[in-house]
Amino acid sequence: MARLRHALHWLLLMLPLWLGVSAIVLRLVPRNLAAALMASAASAMVLAVFAVAARIDRGWLARRLDQQAAFEDSATLLFAADEGLSPLAQLQRARLQARVAAAPSLRIENPWRWRPLLIAWGLGLLLIAVARFGFAPVPVDTATPVPVTRPARQHSMVELTGLRLTIVPPAYTGLSERSQSEADARVPEHSRLHWRLALRPDPTSASLVFHDGTRLPLKLENGHWDGTREIERSSLYRLEIDSRLSLKSDPLRRIDVIPDQPPRIQVLAPERSLSIATAGQTEWQLKFEASDDYGLGSAELQIRHATGSGEAISIAERSEAVPGSGDGRSRRYTRTLNLAALGFVQGDDLIVRLRVSDQRTPRAQSTLSANYILRWPDQPASEAAGVEGLVEKVLPAYFRSQRQIIIDSEALLAERAELKPDRFAERADLIGVDQRVLRLRYGQFLGEETDEGTGADGDHHSEASAHSADPPPATAVDTTQSVLEQYGHTHDDAEAATLLDAETRKLLKAALDEMWQAELALRQGNPRAALPFEYRALGYIKQVQQASRIYLARVGLELPPVDPARRLTGDATGLRNRGDPAQAAKPGDAAPDELWRALEGDDAKQLAAALAAARRWAAEVESELPDALGFLAALDTLERDPNCAECKLALRRLLWPLLPQPPAAAHLRATIDASGRAYLRALTPGNEQPPSRSDAP
Repeated sequence: MARLRHALHWLLLMLPLWLGVSAIVLRLVPRNLAAALMASAASAMVLAVFAVAARIDRGWLARRLDQQAAFEDSATLLFAADEGLSPLAQLQRARLQARVAAAPSLRIENPWRWRPLLIAWGLGLLLIAVARFGFAPVPVDTATPVPVTRPARQHSMVELTGLRLTIVPPAYTGLSERSQSEADARVPEHSRLHWRLALRPDPTSASLVFHDGTRLPLKLENGHWDGTREIERSSLYRLEIDSRLSLKSDPLRRIDVIPDQPPRIQVLAPERSLSIATAGQTEWQLKFEASDDYGLGSAELQIRHATGSGEAISIAERSEAVPGSGDGRSRRYTRTLNLAALGFVQGDDLIVRLRVSDQRTPRAQSTLSANYILRWPDQPASEAAGVEGLVEKVLPAYFRSQRQIIIDSEALLAERAELKPDRFAERADLIGVDQRVLRLRYGQFLGEETDEGTGADGDHHSEASAHSADPPPATAVDTTQSVLEQYGHTHDDAEAATLLDAETRKLLKAALDEMWQAELALRQGNPRAALPFEYRALGYIKQVQQASRIYLARVGLELPPVDPARRLTGDATGLRNRGDPAQAAKPGDAAPDELWRALEGDDAKQLAAALAAARRWAAEVESELPDALGFLAALDTLERDPNCAECKLALRRLLWPLLPQPPAAAHLRATIDASGRAYLRALTPGNEQPPSRSDAP
C-alpha cells in the first residue's frame, strides 16, 4: 500500500508538467513529430515512476519503524534470518514482535505533500495557457503532394564505379606503357596520360579540372568517359560532372612530374685541372665518363689552343666528335691528342672540355665539363703585364727580388772580415727586413694577413729598400686608400688569390716557408745559414714564373635594356641603393601573414577571404614554393571543410616556412642624456672640468 501511494504521488507531480510541455510542442512542430516527442516523454515519465516506487523496500520499512521509540532502532532484526543471530539479538527480536502484535495499527506511509502538487499543477496550467494563446498552430497541408524534380542535383547521385589511368612515357626514355587504378601518379616529363572513367548513371557531361584553371573534357565512348593529355609539369586535378563537382568531399588528385636530369660528367684523366707538359711528351690522354637517367646522345670535345705571350696572344678553337663505349645510359669517352699535330710548342697552353647531350625531346639537354689545361712552360716570363681577352697576367715583376736578397747575402759574407760584429749583424738584419717585406707581398696572393706599417720595421724597410731591385711605392697618407693599405690588412685579394690554380698556390706556399726560415736566420745575424733557404725560395719562384697565364672562360656581358623615355628625366622609380638594408615589403607577401592570423581566429568570413587571397598568391609564386601542390591541396581541403581542426593544423605546418620575414626597420639614435653629455664634454680638449651636479648620472 505504501509503494502504490508513493508512486501515485510522483505521477500526480509530473503529469501537469508533461501536459503543459506537450501543448507547446503541438503548437511548434508538426503533428507526427509532436506525437513522437510526447510518446517519448510519457515513456520516460512512467519509467521514472516505477524507479521511485522500487525504492520502497524492506530497508525503507525498517527505517520508518526505527522512527518510532517502541522499536529502539532495532527494526532490522524483524527481517533478519534466524541463522547467525546471537542469543541477545534473538531476545530483542522477540520483544519487538510482541510489541507489533500488541499495537492496534502502525502508519508508516509518507503523508501527502500538497504544496508541491499545487505548484506543479499551477505551472502545468500556465504552460497550457501559453500554448493556447501565445503560439499559432502549425498549418496542416491536406493537399495531395506533387513530386518535385531537381535536375540540378542529379550530379550528386552519380557514382564513380571505375578508373583506369594509362601512362605513356616519351619514346626517348625507353620506359614501357603502364596502367593503374589510382588517380594519383608519378610520371616522367612530357608523358601522355589517358583517363578512362566509369560513371553510373551516365551524366550529361564530365571533365577534369586542373588547379591552373585548364580543363580536359571527357568523351563518352562505349560506356566509358575517356580523355588524354600530355603532362609537362606537376598538377592537381578533380573530376567535374555537369559543370559541378562530383562530391563535396572529393579531394584533389595529384600528378607529380619527374623532370629529366641533364647528363653527369666525371673526368678520369687528367687528374688535375692544370698539367705541366714534360720534356719529350708527344701525346695527352683524356678520359671521361658520362651518365644520364634515360639515355646519352652525342658528345664533342672542345679544344682551345693558346699561343704567344704578353699582348700577342691568340686563341684557336676547334671541336670534334668523340665516340663512347658502354650502354645507352653510361658511357666512357677516351681521346688521345697528338700534340705535334696540334702545333703544340713551348710556351703554349692547350685547354679542353667535353660537352655531352642527352636524347630529351623536343629539345636535348647538354652538360659541359670543367676546363683542363696542358701547359708547356716557356722560358722565364718577361716583365709584360696586362689583360687581353682570355689570358691574364698572374704574377707581378717584383717576384724576382729574391735574387737581389741572395746577392746582398753573399756580398755581406764576402765583407765579413772587414766589418765589425755589430755592423755585420745590423746589415744582416736589414737584409732580413727585405726578406720579410717580400714574404708579406707573396702572402697577399694566398690571402694571408699583412702587417706593414710604421714602427721599427718600417724604418728598416726604408733603409733596406735601397738594396731591393723593386722598392715599394711611396705611401700617400692623404688618401683613404693609402690609410687602409698602411694600417689595415686584406684577405684573399681578388686580383691574386682567386686567379691562382692549386699547383701554383702550392709552389707559392713552399716559397713562403723557405723565406720564413731565411728571414729567421738573417734576423739572428747568420746569413750563411740563410743562403740555402734563399736559394730554395728562388727555385720555387722560378717555377711559379713559368705559369705566366691562366685560362678564363668567356662570359658574355648582359646589361639591362636602356629605356630612352626615362633618360635625362630624373625618374628614379624602381631604383634603390643595394646597400640599404631597409627595404619595403612586397604587397603580395601579406597573403601568408593574413592567412596565419585567420587560422588562429574563429571568424569564418575572414578565413574564407584569407584562403582566397592565399590561393591567388600561391598561383603567382608557384615556381618559388617548395611544395606548391601540397600547399594548394591543403587550401582546397580547408575551403571545403572550414571546421576541420586537423586540416587547419596541416595547413599551418605548410604555411610556417612561407611566412615572410619582417622588413628591416631603421631605428632612431637614442637621445643623449645628462651622463652622456658630461662624458662628451670630458672628451673635448679644454673641458676637463668635472661635470656639474645636474649632469651627474
